[in-house]
Amino acid sequence: MATSAEDADPVIEDEDEYEEQPYTEEEANDPIVPQTETFIGNPLEAISDPTILKTLSSSQLEDLLRQVRSQAPAAPEDDGDDDNLVLRLGSGERLAGGPEEDIGSALYELAKYRGQIVDNEEDLEEAAERFLRANELLLQEGAKQAFLQHKGLELMMILYKQKGQGNLRSFVVKTLDFAMSNSVPMCNRFIELGGLPVLFSFFMKKDAGEKKRKKKGVVIKKSQDEVEEDDFYCLSLITNILICVSGVNFDRSFYKFKENSFEKLERLVELYKYYLQK
Repeated sequence: MATSAEDADPVIEDEDEYEEQPYTEEEANDPIVPQTETFIGNPLEAISDPTILKTLSSSQLEDLLRQVRSQAPAAPEDDGDDDNLVLRLGSGERLAGGPEEDIGSALYELAKYRGQIVDNEEDLEEAAERFLRANELLLQEGAKQAFLQHKGLELMMILYKQKGQGNLRSFVVKTLDFAMSNSVPMCNRFIELGGLPVLFSFFMKKDAGEKKRKKKGVVIKKSQDEVEEDDFYCLSLITNILICVSGVNFDRSFYKFKENSFEKLERLVELYKYYLQK
């Protein structure tokens, strides 16, 4: 039986259609986020929660950073400079608390790209290193559960949808693939968050080839190798979702290939022919 247009997930045609959802009154009044200039709460929990970070003032963020540093184990190479990455992220150092603290600090670094548009090669290289660090951490035992608990999926969705942040989308999809691989809870949560339209928009390259200057940034052109890497991780992510989910979520995922006159199946055949000839 055909499915009505209202029942299908919307296909996002342009990045300007991505709108951040307003926070609910309950989230805005969360008691863990005080209205003073001093942060009160659990620092290690707060640094990985985008909802909390969004509500903090500059002085509260500085106070939160000081609290996090005070709880981090000292290291000989730490010179105390506030410009260093929180918890020496990227140095390869493991924290005493294990993957939960590692993932928390990695997500805190990635959360900085909310409002910080990446539109030059230097910033793009730095962002690539931070996402790579997060991907490495996701290979640890227990890291995926920590990623889910610290709302890593929510952060990835926010970064992908953010206007003018097209240069980060490949990194986001790759990190999602690392996080969701063989994880049933993660795949189901991704669908609940409305991730399917986002994923299949990337699959169809709805925002590819953007060369014009946007209001909030410039999309840097990718090499052919980078385009093929995007295809690999996107297809891996779609395959993993179809394997892991069941019931209504499987139906929703499978229906994406049927909507809009089977355009996604045509895209799949196109990719098959391209890589078969390589």
